[in-house]
Amino acid sequence: MAIILEEEQQNSVGIVTVLVWAVIVGVVVAATYYLFFKNPDFASFSTPENFRHTEALAKVDLDPERLMRSAAFLELKPYISLPQPTKMGRANPLLGF
Repeated sequence: MAIILEEEQQNSVGIVTVLVWAVIVGVVVAATYYLFFKNPDFASFSTPENFRHTEALAKVDLDPERLMRSAAFLELKPYISLPQPTKMGRANPLLGF
């Protein structure tokens, strides 16, 4: 009497297995191409007409002393008063309550 320990398996490759491997290889090849070899398309834009005059504004020389002495600056009124300094916290914050 013969004892069968393991049945022989048939190594048949089905069409589904071939298609799955073809899809996997295709995805890997496409990912490699797009990650390493394809040059990205950069977005091109033109400067709007409103922004073309900003170079003149960038070259303006501001003198703070002259600004503080100007008549227009001296006529400004403060509508919000500055906050008064108050004592905050404890002398030793590490002490218990």
